[in-house]
Amino acid sequence: PIYLINKVAEEIADNNLSNEIDLSTGDEFTILGTNMNRMIQNLRRILQENLEAAEKLAIAAHDMSSMAEEANLSSQEVTSSIDIIAKGTEEQSHHVKQSSMAAQQMASTAQEVAAESQKAASFSTKASERAKAGGEIIENVRGKILNVKETVDSSADIVRRLGVKSQQIGKITDVIRGISRQTNLLALNAAIEAA
Repeated sequence: PIYLINKVAEEIADNNLSNEIDLSTGDEFTILGTNMNRMIQNLRRILQENLEAAEKLAIAAHDMSSMAEEANLSSQEVTSSIDIIAKGTEEQSHHVKQSSMAAQQMASTAQEVAAESQKAASFSTKASERAKAGGEIIENVRGKILNVKETVDSSADIVRRLGVKSQQIGKITDVIRGISRQTNLLALNAAIEAA
């Protein structure tokens, strides 16, 4: 029994857990063999658990490696996205600056237009006032022309009536002349008769 126990112990020392002790002597060697068999079984279980744990660790390590690689790729994508965003922000800032300058130019132009509009409004007001004054002058001249026309028309009527009366006076003068001639003839006849 001691030889068998020693042989199995050497196998255990050489990491061979495939054999167990088979003793049926019914004495202390049987108890020792049973305990060694239990030890071998426990070592097998521990070894199996260690193998399973090592396999799980290997799988976990592989998964972690894959995750690390994915994280690295994601990090690169994030870095690329940040670069793109930075470039876009720079371009946007440039566009905003250009838009701001354009807005300032537009504001300046609007002020100039407003100033010119005020000048135009002032000129328009003055022109309107001058046009109004000119209109009043024209109305005054027109009124005076109408007055002159009325005066001319009245004078023409007076001249016309004077013409009519002149004709009447001419007729009266002719009558008087006729009477005068007749009177002269009568006087002449009377003188002749008296002589």
